[in-house]
Amino acid sequence: AFTATLDGDIGQWLLSGRHQQAACELPVAGLLDGRLVNAVIDRTFVDDDGVRWIIEYKSGSHAGADLEGFLAEESARYAEQLSRYRRLFQQLQDLPVNTALYLPRHGRLQMVDG
Repeated sequence: AFTATLDGDIGQWLLSGRHQQAACELPVAGLLDGRLVNAVIDRTFVDDDGVRWIIEYKSGSHAGADLEGFLAEESARYAEQLSRYRRLFQQLQDLPVNTALYLPRHGRLQMVDG
């Protein structure tokens, strides 16, 4: 997974040093629905278009035939978590936010709406 990240176009883009406000394993906290929420963001940055990206790394792989179905299931599985991350960042700054899973073993950046 590590080699695939470093060798792949998506992995190189995610880890690029040219992004603004880039961080890995970034702790964030805030109030959501009246409760204190603590989180650690795998990877975040602001791209050249002023969009905040929140990336959750997933190192597992899918061996079955239905990769698209697997990716849809993973998106649904992590949608609530990434929604919390999105809401925390929206309290900090007024930028559009994209959330996604990065699956290096499949070379995929799976967008997750939330």
